[in-house]
Amino acid sequence: MFLAGPAPPHSPRTDRRGSAATDETIAHNYRTVQADSVAMGLVNAAGSFLPVLLVRLGATGTQVGLLSALPGVSGVLLAIPIGRWLQRQRNIVSWYSRSRLVAQSA
Repeated sequence: MFLAGPAPPHSPRTDRRGSAATDETIAHNYRTVQADSVAMGLVNAAGSFLPVLLVRLGATGTQVGLLSALPGVSGVLLAIPIGRWLQRQRNIVSWYSRSRLVAQSA
């Protein structure tokens, strides 16, 4: 999978500081990304059943439409302000990870 010997300065096995990534770190990152993908897949799959649930709970057509459009509208309204705020942060990865956790738990 990886070449033997020391990693060149800009290889996938080094981080931004030039430190070599260990096999343990690579395996941990792989497992974390896979778990995140599964969780987001479940969240996205459940979202398609939202209108059915709302109708079964007695919601009107207008209510179903408004509640179904809410995630898209909030994404459009918040994308630029949150993006500008993230640009000012030093460590974007931790903020991104926290937002994914909130999205998965919602």
